[in-house]
Amino acid sequence: MLLARIIPALVGTLVLAACAKAVTGPNSAKDLTSLAGSEWGFEGKDEPFVNFDNDGNMNGNGGCNNFGGSYELNGQRLIIGPIMSTKKACMGPKMDIESRFFSALQNAHHVKATHLRLVIFDENSEELLSLVRRDWD
Repeated sequence: MLLARIIPALVGTLVLAACAKAVTGPNSAKDLTSLAGSEWGFEGKDEPFVNFDNDGNMNGNGGCNNFGGSYELNGQRLIIGPIMSTKKACMGPKMDIESRFFSALQNAHHVKATHLRLVIFDENSEELLSLVRRDWD
């Protein structure tokens, strides 16, 4: 009789444990070897953001203007081609934020990328940007 109550409880516990593991998401500590198909932005903000596609092109929004360009990732070395953007003028701090964002992308030298975080460094290993994954699902 006692065994009849313990076995269902044990099975229920194992099912719940399996579900908990499934909803915690991917291993965020594992390094990424490719940026293709990923989108990154600042935590808690819609813009600026950058999207890296599968064909070596990137695009996004700097907070005011849409932009595009090319990229290449070789190991941790990130090479970003010239950035082309629309030329809308924005009021307030948006233009300054956008200018700094574009400058950081253009000065990218290498990255540290995990499934949920992308940190971009310049050639002196100074951190330029720390972005979070926007499309991890």
